[in-house]
Amino acid sequence: MNSTEELSQLSSSIRDFTPEQLGEVLKLRNRTSSTEQSTFLGLLFYRLKPSWASPVLFFAAIQVFIVKFSMLIWFYVFWGKHVLPNEDGQPLVKAANVVFPIGGFILFGTQLWSTYVVWKIANQARQNQNQQNGNEKKLEEGSASNRASTIRVDEPDQNA
Repeated sequence: MNSTEELSQLSSSIRDFTPEQLGEVLKLRNRTSSTEQSTFLGLLFYRLKPSWASPVLFFAAIQVFIVKFSMLIWFYVFWGKHVLPNEDGQPLVKAANVVFPIGGFILFGTQLWSTYVVWKIANQARQNQNQQNGNEKKLEEGSASNRASTIRVDEPDQNA
């Protein structure tokens, strides 16, 4: 069998998808792309340094991890349900059955790493905020103690 026949057979198996199945794939693609928006907002806030940057980054890291992990599970269920049963000895289909699972794990590994990096940035933002709050508190305490120990020269002593 030549490559033209293999491609026509692959395209016929793709055409066997119902519109509902194709719609599910497209809906999930749109949902996963919107998960990165919280990460981008968190990183923007991190650069602007407001006090609530770290909670946004923590939320983004958790959200992205949950969505990407569920997408990995959905990917393997979809692959096992629709791609794996169609193996009919064709080299292209056999190659897809090797590449899909390996590619899925590699992709999930990179996404897991990016989630870890966002989590570390959120920890750093929280530590910076705590350190800044501690420095402000020390300055306030220091200025209050300086005011209490200052002797006013211009007021006459009442006891004298």
